[in-house]
Amino acid sequence: MKNPSNLKNLFSFLCLGLAAFSCSPLRTVGGSEIGNPTNARVIGTVVYPNGGGAVAGADVRLRTKSFCKDTVLAALFKVSTINANTLTDQNGRFVLDSVDTGEYSIEVNDGKSHGALIACSVNGESPVLTLPVDTARPTSSISGAVMAAKNGFTVYVQIFGLDRVVRADPASGQFELPDVPQGSYALRIICPSLPGDSLIKSNVNVQSGVETNIGFIDLISFGGWNNSRKLLLNTTASGAAVTGTVTNFPVLVRLIQSNFDFSRASPTGADLRFAKPDGTQFSYEIERFDPVAGLAEIWVKVDTVFGGDSTHYVNMYWGASSGLAVSLSNGAAVFDTADGFQGVWHLSEAGNALAKDATANGYDGTPFNMASALPVAGAIGNARNFDGSSSAIQMIGTATGKLNFNENDYYTISAWVNADTLYSDTNAPRHDLTIVAKDNCQYTLKCFRGDFAFVQYMDAAGWATSMSPAMVTTWKYVVGECVGPRQYLFVDGVLSADSVNFMETSTRARSTASDVFIGKTPPGANNWSPYFFKGALDEVRISNIALSADWIKLCYMNQRADDKLVIFK
Repeated sequence: MKNPSNLKNLFSFLCLGLAAFSCSPLRTVGGSEIGNPTNARVIGTVVYPNGGGAVAGADVRLRTKSFCKDTVLAALFKVSTINANTLTDQNGRFVLDSVDTGEYSIEVNDGKSHGALIACSVNGESPVLTLPVDTARPTSSISGAVMAAKNGFTVYVQIFGLDRVVRADPASGQFELPDVPQGSYALRIICPSLPGDSLIKSNVNVQSGVETNIGFIDLISFGGWNNSRKLLLNTTASGAAVTGTVTNFPVLVRLIQSNFDFSRASPTGADLRFAKPDGTQFSYEIERFDPVAGLAEIWVKVDTVFGGDSTHYVNMYWGASSGLAVSLSNGAAVFDTADGFQGVWHLSEAGNALAKDATANGYDGTPFNMASALPVAGAIGNARNFDGSSSAIQMIGTATGKLNFNENDYYTISAWVNADTLYSDTNAPRHDLTIVAKDNCQYTLKCFRGDFAFVQYMDAAGWATSMSPAMVTTWKYVVGECVGPRQYLFVDGVLSADSVNFMETSTRARSTASDVFIGKTPPGANNWSPYFFKGALDEVRISNIALSADWIKLCYMNQRADDKLVIFK
């Protein structure tokens, strides 16, 4: 016979162990008191949908929002927390007595694949809290796979606020949390033997009767990161509506308070990481990260965006452990000159600050007469405003080099344009408002006589011009493209002008002596009028390749205010 004192010691050890491994202490339910003094009675009622009647005899479990079911001790010793449960009566009613002040999740489960998740906030203002009647709908499951488990590590998956924990399969890494009510959850993936201990998977949305698969979790590479989220890239008809596959594409990721918890991240976004499901990291550039305003724009270089697809995704991680929050933001890696980018200006700076070129070429722009110009809300983050009479940005030293294209070359110029007017008062009767130009006798993207226009000068022949109707006080995505002897103009991702629909003849020689300017046409060898732009400009890019129609459309669909590409899951 075992020594009774030894049994007593083992029981005490288990109780102490449970307290040590629990994510948060349980409160009081049904008159059973654990921890702090209690102060409220919580009353609720749950019914079946479509007049199905009361949910009688169902389990009711109240847990704090931060509660996680024990992992190691619960798995080894099967210790129960039944003292935190109660049941519904024949009318579907439940009563939870003596509940402390705090935020809770209440799960009602009938054991027959129907359940409800009820949020409950006890603030101590009333001794009785009567919740609205809720509905028990068909439950679902949450599944996925953890790569660490496939590599021999023991991995558990918990749900915050619910009495759930599963161990990932050691052979496949797969896991499934069954019988989960409809709602939005955060998962904790924990590997006791790995540095960093755990990772939080936020915003896991479960729909009634529909399995939720969160894909692969790379706990080894990102063991020191506490939060993650899946960014689905939807190119089907319901999303970006792009049929062709695009490679090495800078995906714009917009973060706002409704899709990202800024309080869990580094104040500068230094701990942000983006990766494939297998853990391979993507290069990224932070254009803006403002936790006070709850706004951020990040460019992520995704190796492949599949056309007509809604299953591929990028994992975003944040909330790194101490020492890991080192920024890897790198515009030159995202806008790689090897991919054709020769000049990329986000134009988010203010006043006379240099307009930084994101590429390795470093063609930073020098502003003129913009000292008092405050940044304005752009198509993407902030933008630069131009006064139409004197302000401009010059890329000094670009008269020669990688922005100096030949006649009938292959190149692409793009910009987001918000014109105050389509006609210049100071340059009548020509009415030019220049967006980007490198001499009036070389190439330019502009507003011309009420239209958007992409122009290249043909030596001693004149201006080959592709035109499309323009709009004022509206952000428009304008792309001009030279493809050898042909040229194209796209507006908002749609081909608007195929080759030349207007040419003005001239016997002048083609001139390449000017630098590239944003906001005006340089005088050049022929001493042209400056043709200033009036309005706001954003995200100006120049590439030395002709981008595909799918690429151009994907840019627009991703960068427009109601982004059609990225879905937060």
